[in-house]
Amino acid sequence: MFISELTVLDMLVKYSSDQNKLIAATNYIAENRIKVHQILPDEDTIAIKANDPRVVTIEYFNSITADAMALKMRIEAEFATFWFGSISGLLLMILFRLNRDMTDEIKIAVAAQFQMITTTLNSRDGEFQKEIMDALRNFYYHDQRRFKQQLNSFLLEVVEALNTVFEDGKHGVVLAQLPSDSVEYEKLLRRIAEDSAVAKSIKKKKQGRKAALIPKQYASELAGAFASFEANSIGKMDKYLLAYSSRVFRKYLSEKDYRIRKNDIFDSILTEYCSDYIVLTFDKALFATIRSIDVLHEQEYSKLSVWLTSR
Repeated sequence: MFISELTVLDMLVKYSSDQNKLIAATNYIAENRIKVHQILPDEDTIAIKANDPRVVTIEYFNSITADAMALKMRIEAEFATFWFGSISGLLLMILFRLNRDMTDEIKIAVAAQFQMITTTLNSRDGEFQKEIMDALRNFYYHDQRRFKQQLNSFLLEVVEALNTVFEDGKHGVVLAQLPSDSVEYEKLLRRIAEDSAVAKSIKKKKQGRKAALIPKQYASELAGAFASFEANSIGKMDKYLLAYSSRVFRKYLSEKDYRIRKNDIFDSILTEYCSDYIVLTFDKALFATIRSIDVLHEQEYSKLSVWLTSR
């Protein structure tokens, strides 16, 4: 049996204001010779620090908890951008399926614009990364209640920008014939941004109303996009991480009131290792997700389900 390095990281952050609890936890790990399974790259690994008896000194305690906080925020921000980029790609595939009469030339132009936006999303030094990091700092140091709202507001802004880029590209020929500073251009641009099904759903969400980004009448296009996404990801992503991510992405795009949680992102990192190990957890949401994936893939329940339900 071993403890995941990510769990140790979570522990360091959780007990960052309680030195006695952190000492008790690290002593328990050390005294029971519980191995810390390294997941992070060598330059970020915290396995040695987690078992270091020097944690009893206030200086070292402050040092490792500060490092853990910074590392956890960076990991969460990087995975958030990965998720946003994946959702952006799914949205592009869905929109292409809803507009099959588009010419190849327009498709290429639109895809190029999408690529520019997703590249910006994935930039460590970009504005999006900065906004996510600022929101995470606010979550950990000030107000934990606002992060879910901020995260989903950021994502909705990205979806709106991508949908507008798509609609602009689709109507690009007409727009190109009008002066960019003309009233006709502005009217057409506004109509483009407001008339699509996705745009109408975005508008409802901004007003605080329930709406699915991809309405149920487009279920076949949604299913086709996810089939392509999953087929292209096989071999590149662990099957549990892929299934977990797809599950959350599908809920976000198709359910009227689903909002991505901060834990969705961090838990998805843990699922990457479910294929090779039996996972023990008290997290009911994570347990339910792993169990549903097992059922979906027609696998036997792992000892996880027996262990948890017997508590």
